[in-house]
Amino acid sequence: FVPGATNFVIKNFTPYFNPLFKVSDMHYIYSPNIIVYNYNRDHYMLYRNCGAFWESGAFAIFLMIAFIFNTYKQKKILERTNIILGIGILTTVSTSGYLALFVFVFGYYMLSHHVRYKIVYIILVAITIIPAYMRLEFLNQKIMENVDLAESTTTSRFGSALADIKMIRERPIIGYGRKLENRYGKAQFNKKLMHRNNGITNLLTSYGIPLFILYFAWYFKSFKNLDRIYGKNIALIFLITMILLGFSQKIFNYPLFYSLLFLRVIDTPDAVTAINPLKLL
Repeated sequence: FVPGATNFVIKNFTPYFNPLFKVSDMHYIYSPNIIVYNYNRDHYMLYRNCGAFWESGAFAIFLMIAFIFNTYKQKKILERTNIILGIGILTTVSTSGYLALFVFVFGYYMLSHHVRYKIVYIILVAITIIPAYMRLEFLNQKIMENVDLAESTTTSRFGSALADIKMIRERPIIGYGRKLENRYGKAQFNKKLMHRNNGITNLLTSYGIPLFILYFAWYFKSFKNLDRIYGKNIALIFLITMILLGFSQKIFNYPLFYSLLFLRVIDTPDAVTAINPLKLL
């Protein structure tokens, strides 16, 4: 985050770490990296760490999933692996990643501690997090910019949400499925018109309202099952965190996020790899 140091590293060190394979999709071009930090420059002129993913926001999402599962496993937040994962999330400079991390950590402590500690947490949030949100450009300004652009473009998360909601009004029960031609018709080849980046409303548009509700109901049931297995009570905050993450990326159609639906049928931590297909019925 020191421009001179960043430019020096990019110029003198990143050339030694060229990509092994040709980048086929020029929408997401190769970023210079030093393995532990991938310098992905955004339109705010920040060099954000995108890791091994297509953009920094995606990296933050997968780091956050790891953070939550490690919290279940270790039964605490302040732990070595979580500290490393937390630092990784901070390097992404992702608005949704920061909000998700804050919501999960705050919710975890609010649900896990005595009332006198909860009062302290609320005071700390009031005097640190809120002023930081107001002052940090990539948090406050970015969110306001997304709101302002909602009516004019679907590149905004809120704009994507509005466009999807207008579409789902026509097919509220079954949605449009996953085929682009069903959703956009001849406009499927117009990348600007069909651009969407809101995972929540994209799921709603794809499968309709009934399956949308069922999807998150099964998520909650899966997280409640994790609570039972690990002796925690954070399923609700887990679900809220997932919704926050999904608001910024179309993640819910990826295999990893489908797999979370089936955590509701496991009995022990070791049973993840031994799910009985008959139980799924």
